[in-house]
Amino acid sequence: MKRIVTILGILIVVLILFLIIRHQQLEFPTNEIKSSDAMDKLEKSNKKIEIVGETEEYDWYLTLFEKGDRQKRFIEEIEKQGWIFDSQEGAGLIFKRDNETLITECGVWNNNKYLVCSAPSK
Repeated sequence: MKRIVTILGILIVVLILFLIIRHQQLEFPTNEIKSSDAMDKLEKSNKKIEIVGETEEYDWYLTLFEKGDRQKRFIEEIEKQGWIFDSQEGAGLIFKRDNETLITECGVWNNNKYLVCSAPSK
């Protein structure tokens, strides 16, 4: 009987730890932006993609991650700025304009709920 209670206790502890870890909010890819601020800014926006922060080197974009769309929203946002999508190299998206090249990077974040992209600051 003690053995069953011990096993049950261990299973409950493991389950609780699993739930805590699963619901734990991951840090934003840059320490200069709070993850809660980034998510709030997107949620309060009426746009599907939002610049959620600017650091010395990058502008950070956030959108909900939808498997079928991949980086479509981000590509459209950068193209609105006069860039033309050229190619993709892994997580990097390459855009061209005149004789310039813009290299950006995207990745899924927070349990595949969001897509975070960074582009060099203007």
